[in-house]
Amino acid sequence: MVNIPKLTEKPILLYEVIRVIDHVPLFLEDHLERLFQSAELNNIHKLPGYDEIRGEIFNLISDEKKVLGNIKLTFNVKNAELPPEMELVFIPHFYPTEEKYKTGVKVGILWAERPNPQAKIQNMELRNKANSLMSKEKVYEVLLVDQKGYITEGSRSNVFFVKGKQFFTSRDEEVLQGITRKKILELCSDWEIPVIRKDIPLSDISQFEGAFLTGSSPKVLPINTIGEVNFNPGLPLIKRMIDLYDQKINAYLEAELRKGKSGNNQ
Repeated sequence: MVNIPKLTEKPILLYEVIRVIDHVPLFLEDHLERLFQSAELNNIHKLPGYDEIRGEIFNLISDEKKVLGNIKLTFNVKNAELPPEMELVFIPHFYPTEEKYKTGVKVGILWAERPNPQAKIQNMELRNKANSLMSKEKVYEVLLVDQKGYITEGSRSNVFFVKGKQFFTSRDEEVLQGITRKKILELCSDWEIPVIRKDIPLSDISQFEGAFLTGSSPKVLPINTIGEVNFNPGLPLIKRMIDLYDQKINAYLEAELRKGKSGNNQ
């Protein structure tokens, strides 16, 4: 067992990164639901209401005239007795090229744990460690490994493994409930693709045929290498999930466009 200190951060900074496509904040309801869950897990009770936050997001998109990009919504909690300070801005975005969805990306390993993985709280200590390692090893992402040697999630993504006709991913309570991860699990249920939630030892990953990351920016992104272990980024099941997720995005955008035309988007 490896002794890994759990990373902490004070003051608490709740945040969400929301992808905007065609002026629409993608899966906004899910992001705000998770925001309020994160606040509840940290005993924070003075956030603005759902409708107020939603309205501010649409106002920002309208004011900035942004068709595409990433919005970062943060609440800085310095004192539990005072309302958190809200900030809402567009941040630089880096989306994978089309080629990366075919060839996959390289991923490294970072031995680290989040103290409360189910709450989306900014942790600069973890982010700095991850960024440093990604720069040093020239990898797209790093996967976190806990003190028991289990892979949990990426520093800013979730991860799935593929073996045969099944997906494997960490147990829900061990990871941040990523919005893209949630949508992938919904698609697996809809299309009867088996998903095994289990602890995944780093030492056992060579048994898998494929792997992919999920997140707001990468969407469903194949992995070709984790450390020294190679994977097949072109597995049909991964390609199918890429297509199914893109279809889910398009369906959401079309539904939001219809709402906008009927005057219900604000």
